[in-house]
Amino acid sequence: MSDLINKKLIDKVAKATFVHIVTIGTKPDIIKQAPLYHELIKRGETVLLFPHRPTLRLPL
Repeated sequence: MSDLINKKLIDKVAKATFVHIVTIGTKPDIIKQAPLYHELIKRGETVLLFPHRPTLRLPL
């Protein structure tokens, strides 16, 4: 398993009723999404944070 995705994370997501996915791509995105992310964490919600990397290409 990779360092970013471990068994603990997989188990947490599997047990969650809802999983909030927050994506960020630019500095303004980070500024806009930070309050949402912190509020969800404060409430004990399951949140996955994904940085958007437009230069990353996955093989088809």
